[in-house]
Amino acid sequence: MRKFINRIVALFLSLCMAMQLGAGDVFFVFAQSLDDPVIESGTQPVSEEPTVPEEPTVPEESTDQVETEPPKEDAVLTVEYLDEAGNKLIEDKVFSGIYVEDTVKAIDIELPIGGYTLDHVIDPDNEYVLGQDLILSKSEKAIKLIYKEEISEEATDKDEPTEDNNIVSDNSDNTSANSVVDEGDDEKPTYYEVRYYDENGNRIGVTTSGSNIQYVKAGESTTPPSRPVLNNEGEKFVGWFTEPNGQGNQITEFGPINADMNCYAYYEAQTTHTIKIDYVFADTENQAFDSYIATVANGDAFKAEVTSPILEGYTIDQPTVSIDIPSVTEDVTYTVKYSGEKQTYTVRHMLQTPAGSDYVKTDEETKEGYIGNYTAAEAKTYEGFHSLSFQNILITPTTTESNTVIEIKYDRNFYNLSFITGDKGS
Repeated sequence: MRKFINRIVALFLSLCMAMQLGAGDVFFVFAQSLDDPVIESGTQPVSEEPTVPEEPTVPEESTDQVETEPPKEDAVLTVEYLDEAGNKLIEDKVFSGIYVEDTVKAIDIELPIGGYTLDHVIDPDNEYVLGQDLILSKSEKAIKLIYKEEISEEATDKDEPTEDNNIVSDNSDNTSANSVVDEGDDEKPTYYEVRYYDENGNRIGVTTSGSNIQYVKAGESTTPPSRPVLNNEGEKFVGWFTEPNGQGNQITEFGPINADMNCYAYYEAQTTHTIKIDYVFADTENQAFDSYIATVANGDAFKAEVTSPILEGYTIDQPTVSIDIPSVTEDVTYTVKYSGEKQTYTVRHMLQTPAGSDYVKTDEETKEGYIGNYTAAEAKTYEGFHSLSFQNILITPTTTESNTVIEIKYDRNFYNLSFITGDKGS
């Protein structure tokens, strides 16, 4: 009965609330559902079904393939620290354990060196800029940092171009002065540019970077690059000149430098001489071996130790030819003679028989000759006979008179006889 009264009261309260709100919808407020049990005062409600906690939602695994980054390429950066002449100031710095596209900070690259100021960088790839970090673009990279020496001596003013000790400033192809001077600091001296060119007008590199410019402090001396005595055309180096092709003045000294200079190497065609060694047999002067020949430019020194070839069975009068000529001004010939052991051989002269079918020995002689030479058999004169052709042979260590015989055969001469008979006969 109490349940029923509660439901009536709840229905009534719902109707009153709906009328107060003026809404078209009717709200029913129930204190408890029709099936709710009556809860007596001081008792705990009893749950009809235990509450089951919701299981956490596990996200479904993605079926898409996860993309992996390609492996990084190892890189090495080498930095050289040089002065303007290409001399190493400190040990190279090598950056390893880095990768392509990594950034190397400028502060780690540009190291301070006492007494020097960083001037410029040499980068074959033209990537590195002083003061800026470097992003590596390849696996192996090398750059050179060029430092200029800090000079605290009193500055010297740049003089007008002068001719001093055959040193002439020649700027025919560059009319502007190229000297280096700090106009804002009177304590820094003047430096002049000395440029070098070969006989074809091409620049000659004088630094590790390939530059053909030497920077020389005013009033000091310098040393030109070395040149080969003979060029590819066989021309001889004469010296350095202030103009191409040996024109202008010859530069015989390179100091003191008081102006910019252009120096041109000059070569000229040379008269050459022959150094020759002939190898001959002592008895005949016939050639035993090909001659040794060397060609030397006029006025040049020549020095050599030439070993003579060996010929079995012969004694050499000069086993080694020593040549030491301070200045070659003419052709020179040396002769090495070979004296061999003598061997004997037989020369037999054979005359044709009257029947003409055979030859009989008429004369025989024994001759001598050196090993390596040929026999020297000669035909004789026999009345009524003429010699046939024969061949001399090479004398060897085994040649003897018993086993080496040169036969010279002679045929009879034939004559035609005519007999005249009759009135005019005799």
